[in-house]
Amino acid sequence: MSRRRLLLRIVLLLMLTSSLIVLGLYGNPLSSLSKTFVWSPREPFDMPSSDGKQQTTTPKASLSNRTEVKLIIVTYMRSGSTLTGDLFSHHPDAFYAFEPLWAIHTFNRQKNETAFFLDKQPLPFKNLNQRQLEKADTSFIKDFLDCQFQAVNLRTLMAVWVLNMSITTRPFHNCTRNHPGVLGVERCLPLIQEACEGARVRSLKTIRFTMRQAVELVRNDPKVRVIHLLRDPRGTLRSQRRFGSFKFEDEGSNARWFCQRVLEDLSVSKQLKSAYPGRVLTVRYEDLAMKPLVFAERLLGFAGLKMDKQLEEYVLNITSRGLGDSCVICTQRNDSVRAASEWRQKINFRSVALVDATCKDVYRQMGYLPLSKEHQLRDLRVPSFVNSREVQGLWT
Repeated sequence: MSRRRLLLRIVLLLMLTSSLIVLGLYGNPLSSLSKTFVWSPREPFDMPSSDGKQQTTTPKASLSNRTEVKLIIVTYMRSGSTLTGDLFSHHPDAFYAFEPLWAIHTFNRQKNETAFFLDKQPLPFKNLNQRQLEKADTSFIKDFLDCQFQAVNLRTLMAVWVLNMSITTRPFHNCTRNHPGVLGVERCLPLIQEACEGARVRSLKTIRFTMRQAVELVRNDPKVRVIHLLRDPRGTLRSQRRFGSFKFEDEGSNARWFCQRVLEDLSVSKQLKSAYPGRVLTVRYEDLAMKPLVFAERLLGFAGLKMDKQLEEYVLNITSRGLGDSCVICTQRNDSVRAASEWRQKINFRSVALVDATCKDVYRQMGYLPLSKEHQLRDLRVPSFVNSREVQGLWT
């Protein structure tokens, strides 16, 4: 063998060894998962096969009958949804998952990473069109609601901060920190499985799912209910920009996109309410902030749950006696009323005028009021929304 070929083999061997070390350090699913993958989503799902043709899979059987309600909170970034979800996270009869689509959207969709599973074939996202991406989201949401965690992508089961945001998924999160990698996920899986299957209400909150995507789940499963949660677009958009979601110069285009999305969701919500009475609830964050106990009871009641003394104390604590306002992503505030209207003291008046003009159809449907003068904006005695009883379709 020539010296040149020998050196080439040594280089290739070193590259392969380095790759295996990296895979082992970062817990790549292929490094420790030895079982055979079988693609088997809960709903029929069109996937591109190796020859480019579409193939359709078949659904699996449903799980435990103990669960009475499967609840989806459909909302938007910075709309008070974490506070709303906390009600279900802290209820003794509920299982709650925080942002189950976060890893899928952050890694698989945005970076075209292949998704790996415990009991399905890897799913290459770069080969999926928009319709298939939305179908994938719906399938993953259904997996969570059905406690089918073997079918949840491994990125989600290893998403440390997301799993730590709910009391009911935190034991699993803590376990996987002590037992990292795919083998750790398999070892710890019974913790999240039992918490989910043993709950009367299985709930989740997502800002990455539309009301249109929820239609299929409502139609196919009588246990599925949806809370559609909204906040004043001025407060939402100001908070999104503060969080780094978009740049100041993109404010106009982002406001148009956001309010169009809200209008589409409201339209689908109305259609679902007509077709499936009692299974969709439209909620305004400001009402919950103004009267936390009153509207928290209504949220829980929609899911068939009751407020107990311990949860009542928790609600009072996070809305009246909690932390300060300096933390962008905290759910606790000293005063939920002040937190809900804080944007009025800090937002640029030009931004308010822009959103008022862009989102007037959302205002009309949700009972928000334009603030045409800066002194009206800053004076909290001037209302920015009407009483919820005056808004048709709200809290119903």
